[in-house]
Amino acid sequence: MNHTRSSTTSMGTRWRFCPLRLAFLFFCLLLLTHFWKTDAALSPDEEQVVQILQEMFNVTNFSDLCSADWLKCTNTTPQHVLKLRLDNNLLVGTLPDLSVLVNLRYFYASVNGLVGPLPDVTSLKNLRSLSVADNFLNGTIPASVFKSPLLMDLSIGNNSWSPASLPDLSQLTNLMFISARLCNFQGPIPSLENNTQLGTIDLSSNQLTGMLPESLAKLTILESLDLSSNRLTGVVPESLAELTYLRTLNIRNNIIQGNLPQLPQHNFNLTNIDFSSNNFSGEIPKTWFGLLALQDLNLAANSLQGPLPQELGSLSSLIRLNLSNNQFSGDIPDLGYLNKLTTLNLTDNNFATIPKALANKKGLLVLFDKDVKIISLDSGSGLSTGAIAGIVSSVCAAGDMPKSATAFSLKEIKMMTQAYKKVIGKGGFGPVYYGKLPNGKEVAVKVRATDSKQGAKEFLNEVRLLSRLHHRTLVPLIGYCLDGHEQILVYSYMSQGTLHDHLHHLKGSTSLQVETDKSSSRKPLNWKTRLEICLNTARGLEYLHKDSNPPVIHRDVKSSNILLTEKLEAKLGDLGISKQTFEPGSEETPELTGISTAVQGTLGYMDPEYLVRQKLSTKSDVFSFGIILLEIITGKRAQTLQFPDSDASNLKQWVEQAVSENNLRSVVDPVLGEDYAEEGMEMVAETALSCLLFDGKGRPEMGSIVQVLLEALKLEKTLENASKVREDVDESTVPLSGRLSNPPRTETSNFPPRSTSGSSRSTILADQTLLDS
Repeated sequence: MNHTRSSTTSMGTRWRFCPLRLAFLFFCLLLLTHFWKTDAALSPDEEQVVQILQEMFNVTNFSDLCSADWLKCTNTTPQHVLKLRLDNNLLVGTLPDLSVLVNLRYFYASVNGLVGPLPDVTSLKNLRSLSVADNFLNGTIPASVFKSPLLMDLSIGNNSWSPASLPDLSQLTNLMFISARLCNFQGPIPSLENNTQLGTIDLSSNQLTGMLPESLAKLTILESLDLSSNRLTGVVPESLAELTYLRTLNIRNNIIQGNLPQLPQHNFNLTNIDFSSNNFSGEIPKTWFGLLALQDLNLAANSLQGPLPQELGSLSSLIRLNLSNNQFSGDIPDLGYLNKLTTLNLTDNNFATIPKALANKKGLLVLFDKDVKIISLDSGSGLSTGAIAGIVSSVCAAGDMPKSATAFSLKEIKMMTQAYKKVIGKGGFGPVYYGKLPNGKEVAVKVRATDSKQGAKEFLNEVRLLSRLHHRTLVPLIGYCLDGHEQILVYSYMSQGTLHDHLHHLKGSTSLQVETDKSSSRKPLNWKTRLEICLNTARGLEYLHKDSNPPVIHRDVKSSNILLTEKLEAKLGDLGISKQTFEPGSEETPELTGISTAVQGTLGYMDPEYLVRQKLSTKSDVFSFGIILLEIITGKRAQTLQFPDSDASNLKQWVEQAVSENNLRSVVDPVLGEDYAEEGMEMVAETALSCLLFDGKGRPEMGSIVQVLLEALKLEKTLENASKVREDVDESTVPLSGRLSNPPRTETSNFPPRSTSGSSRSTILADQTLLDS
């Protein structure tokens, strides 16, 4: 009995403390879980990819990789990468293989300097977002991108993709957003009937043909449709009226014809319509007057006709209305009660009268033709103050242009380009088309894209500068077109493309000058030709810096802005963001003081001193030209990160190390072989490195660089003559004292002596630490 009682008492005591023990055990488990989570690590394969990204992009290193703000991981053991956010970081390099990141859902790397191909994403079955727009990626877009079943957001535009048809999108049933502008897509738009989740479509500035697909009607929640600047034909399907959630509709700059389509009546979402620069005819549909949310309506440059209906006045939210360059006739109705209207463009039509109340409306810019009669005049002078203001406004844009520049109409532009038939290039301003003037002269026609970061300021800047500046090393401007919202520049055609194309044609071109399929058949440029191209470019920059009045800083010197004639003569182009410096007679000089200005330019060529101090000077152009010299020496791109047998992190450092080790030959472009004068190559390399000094005051002026290039060319000619002599004479019979040799190099006081240590030179091109600071 006592034993039994004792056992019972013991068990009771144990059970009495059981909740406390359970609580303690639970607490220990929580601590252990915390420790597991803290110590959890990425799987080895995924960790290797992340470390490659860290090294390539110089992002902050963490012992716990998943604590980085650009990286998100799972809470599992081991951890897996869920998100990579590398966008807007001035990153340079090629993307590594991402196939091991099988849990990756979100990958953002837009607005950087990425080069090379886009990795295959077949294994990334969980991918929701892929954003790589606004880089320098090339090659063909992997087919796996368009087969990712869970993909919702796709942004791949504004890269250097090879021309291809727009792929079938039917497998992307969850796709909600696609931005693929400037992707070199050709052919028709595929059926979209399976993509019913789409809310945004941007396929602008491609080479798409055919009609707008009827399957658009299936996209019942579509909010934004941009198909501008393509070669679409036919008529707009009436089924567009079923898209009741549309906010933005842009089919500008195509070859679409027929009547304007019916749109959703009483739509309270649609705010922007741009149907300009097509072949629409007929009148404005009456159903459009129920679009009460409409703020911006652009119907310019079509063949619309008939009188303007009074019902336009019902568009109470309208801010901008452009009806220019059509065949409207009759009297302009009084739209003065549209209180939000700020711009009304009615030029190049057949209107007879305009009411005084509209012409006089305060805060409204009215543009109309000179022969339009103002009704209800205030005096016998024939024109009211408002009318005079309207007439002045109608010509103010053209008045800003220099008289020496030829103005083309939009119809003339379409004729010379055969309705934008052949794309030969693209840039920050927009696509470039091949054209011919009536006299047979070949031209390049550059059309501003709707999403271009360059605008009217850059457009006017280029026209004014090239109309004032005349030099055989600058690309000649033939004329311009300023028609409605269109901003177009017409240049002489440079049949041999760009220096960038020739140097990097086997690695993908930034330009489509000539046909793309011909670029790979071009013969590599020999050293003498490269020197001649750079000499012409240097002379062009010297002219801008010293001989133009006031001086001009180009601001975007790069190999893709050096264009070549049939005879490979170089001409410097793209002065859109160029900057005039001080007025004539100023005691200040731009190479010493600099100009405070917002940073603009191209990644890989930008002056680091300019980036840090935001002081622009002619020495900023010198820095960019130094990069071009390294390109012609090495054959490598300015943004490359591939340096065989070297720990260099950029092109400047790679060449600098070779020079300091007396081994320049190791970095010379292999296609040159040994067909160059070593002394001249050395001179050019040292000059390039002196151009890349951080302190702009230590860099040479363009005039000094011209002299070095001339000296290097003389050495090449001496080498050519020596080769000819050797072909005619057996050198073994010539005494050693009589054999030709390269003359000694003339030292130039403008350049510092060669460094004995690669680390002694200060700033490195595209040093990511500097760019991020």
